[in-house]
Amino acid sequence: MRLLVTLGSAGAVWIGADGEVLQVVAPRVRAVDTTGAGDAFVGAFAHALAAGWDEATAARLGCACASDSVTRRGTESSFPSTGSVEPLLASASSGR
Repeated sequence: MRLLVTLGSAGAVWIGADGEVLQVVAPRVRAVDTTGAGDAFVGAFAHALAAGWDEATAARLGCACASDSVTRRGTESSFPSTGSVEPLLASASSGR
């Protein structure tokens, strides 16, 4: 069994099939509009898993994309583009 719980600005917690618990810290940002942040997280997480990424990296990408999305108004229009994913992931991985 696997479980993923999003925690808003606190990030997310992933419990793997082996019972390992991973807490992913969300990048600190100045939130303008949180509408759609969960959708941004789930979309990025699912995309990463479908692309063959490991679960921990997928969760970090989800947090990075959700955090980025709240810095702009709107829902779909605030989601990061494909080209901006690499810097977001690098930023999330380094804890910035």
